[in-house]
Amino acid sequence: MKNGIQWSVFTLIFTSLLIFSGCGGSDFSDASRRLSVQTVNDGSACIETYYQQNIELELSKCVACHTAGGQAQSTALVFSELTPNNSNANFLTLKNYITATGTNIIQKNDGTLSHAGGALFAQTDVIKYNTFINYIQNPSTCIDFSVNAEPIALSSVGLVSPATTARNAALTLTGESPTNAELQLASTPTGLDNYLDQLLQEDAFYEWLKLRFNDILLTDRYNRNTDGINLMDSTDYPQRVWYYGTTDNRNMLGESNITVRDAKYNRVRSKTNYGVAKAPLELIAHVVKEEKNFGEILTADYMMMNPYSSRTYGVDVNGFSMQDADDDELSQFSKDNFRELRIPGFPHAGILTDITFLNRFPTTATNRNRHRSAKIQLFFLDTDILSIADRPINSTSDDKGTHNPTSNNPNCTVCHFVMDPIAGAMQNWDSRGRYRPMENGWYPEMMPPGFSLSERISASDSATSAQWLAKKIVADPRFARASVKLFYKALTGKDALSKPAYGAIYAVQSQQAYDFQDKVFENIESKFLASNMNAKVIIKELLKSVFFSGKSMTEGLENDAFTNTIGLAHLIEPENLDKKIYNTMGYYWASSYYQDNTDRHYLMNESEYKTLYGGINSNSITARVSDLNGVMANVQMRMATEMSCYPVSLDFYKDTSVRKLFPLVDKELEPLDAASIQKIKENIVHLYKQILGETQTIDNAEVERAYQLFYQSYVDGKARVDAGDAPNRLNYGCAVLRDPVTNQNLSDADGRVYYDRAYVIRAWSAVITYMLSDFKFLYANTAE
Repeated sequence: MKNGIQWSVFTLIFTSLLIFSGCGGSDFSDASRRLSVQTVNDGSACIETYYQQNIELELSKCVACHTAGGQAQSTALVFSELTPNNSNANFLTLKNYITATGTNIIQKNDGTLSHAGGALFAQTDVIKYNTFINYIQNPSTCIDFSVNAEPIALSSVGLVSPATTARNAALTLTGESPTNAELQLASTPTGLDNYLDQLLQEDAFYEWLKLRFNDILLTDRYNRNTDGINLMDSTDYPQRVWYYGTTDNRNMLGESNITVRDAKYNRVRSKTNYGVAKAPLELIAHVVKEEKNFGEILTADYMMMNPYSSRTYGVDVNGFSMQDADDDELSQFSKDNFRELRIPGFPHAGILTDITFLNRFPTTATNRNRHRSAKIQLFFLDTDILSIADRPINSTSDDKGTHNPTSNNPNCTVCHFVMDPIAGAMQNWDSRGRYRPMENGWYPEMMPPGFSLSERISASDSATSAQWLAKKIVADPRFARASVKLFYKALTGKDALSKPAYGAIYAVQSQQAYDFQDKVFENIESKFLASNMNAKVIIKELLKSVFFSGKSMTEGLENDAFTNTIGLAHLIEPENLDKKIYNTMGYYWASSYYQDNTDRHYLMNESEYKTLYGGINSNSITARVSDLNGVMANVQMRMATEMSCYPVSLDFYKDTSVRKLFPLVDKELEPLDAASIQKIKENIVHLYKQILGETQTIDNAEVERAYQLFYQSYVDGKARVDAGDAPNRLNYGCAVLRDPVTNQNLSDADGRVYYDRAYVIRAWSAVITYMLSDFKFLYANTAE
């Protein structure tokens, strides 16, 4: 039986949690049963956890005065500013003060004792501080709801083989499977390291990298029409529309100027806008490719320009900047040829000063860069402003009439003390993303510009405050952790775990999972820092980690929160599925033969299936859908059905030496004897490897199921053809009637693929449909 003190503490916590939840006690009762509430003899861990989850954020009511430089700086209670780095120091400060003065802090804030700051505590604050004081004074009574869970050992998770990691990495980063020789190379841990080094040099990897970081920055919003160019001010950039008078020699033939301008002008304009819009993503790819310090995405004193955008920015580099020609056959004039260039007199600070970034996360006269500050901290400092204090504003509060509440009302300062200094550091950039330093300096009623309340920008750095800020961000320990989390989300499609809330349901499991992930991240972070922040180190370590390559857990380890972080199991994005289809089938899922035009690819076109299949347009749709719905399931089935039509026939048209799908059979091979059945099954084994990445044997049950599908389709179809109930030829859209290269008509003698009297081709189409609709093809997954 619990003693009286323990029961009183439990009652106090129980009451406080009811107040916090505001919706009765059923949830708490359920949680307490699951969390195995226990008392501990050494309550130090519980005391600090209770402080972090219930007291720390409330210190904003005190820090406004009780800090160096504040009105209460000469008292016995002086805190450091509220940042993660100062968490432990502030905990010890408050603990020591309570040890010396007991309940003094409550009495000063509930009106019992005189307090220059007034009565700041509501009843819920009194309850929380009473609990905290009781824990400090009586550690043995500390009730721990979550923190004493046994840690999960790294050895508890089994990994796939190095070769499987190599295949999964290649499919994720490039959309293409490794060759057998590459898989052999990657069959050992050392070989895997070498293979990943090669993989991270592929052009397709950098396309993936830009795709995934656009999911964060959303700057592709401006990669259409002249949306990027239109952000630029013609006063700042007189050559903004340098291409306006572009013509070509056809004008000499008497064609109208409009016709000529439409033909050339639109192409050059599009490539110019592409250069403007893609600059921040190209910077990220450039920094990673050159293995520069990843912090250079913020500290770069240059920007990336192509030959078209460089002229728009007025940076005419001899032999590079586009002048009069428009010939992408010359590599130096390719729209994808980006290089480091500087705008004279412009205070470059990497992404922070890019015009697309500044407009994608805009400001207003009242917002005053706070939105930009919140995004900068979320992306690069692992700090979510919106989660610092999740509370409603009490409209009946006496503080509602507070002068300048963002600086003086504790309900506001809890966020604004963190957010506003960085907002001020972006002071030189206006609502249109233009460099426009304010004549009278930053708003005096806001926190001084800086990195925090204590790290302020000097007058000498004011004109280049964004550059000053970028250096501070990169030097902060949180930048390394934020970088790890960015790549974790890019590779796994999952958000990093957050520390579980005090008293949360399943908190023990959540704490175990969080601690495990935190430990792995910490290890990757240390290697990242030791490499001078080479981002490839993060990517390689994550690819080899349990989060990408985990496949099994120790028997008896039951933790759903942890299980959900292990291995791959997420829907492949439409852009990557588009590449995977081509690399697997040798043909894109597209609306026409113009395979090089991605606008015709169903999964790349917003007017077709791109957004219906969970993609984004970086404008009105900014979050990917990862949970399959009915529409997406139908898109999958349509893809599998249509890709088993013409691409199957096309593969049979090719020489067996270059076939991706049917190197071991021909289009007339029927399962009539043991030898033919053997060849058909061997080709099915090949298809499992080619399409699903599975190594099967000819006598495997999976192979037998696929063979039975082929055989039954063949038998039923051939019988219908013989009875005249089905045509003896392929549908027109499935037939190869023209040479895919020359577009010349083909005859039977030329090897056209048209007749299917034995129903063999259509039986193979059934097998291809079956495999293309398989989970292992449509999802990134950990499969041996």
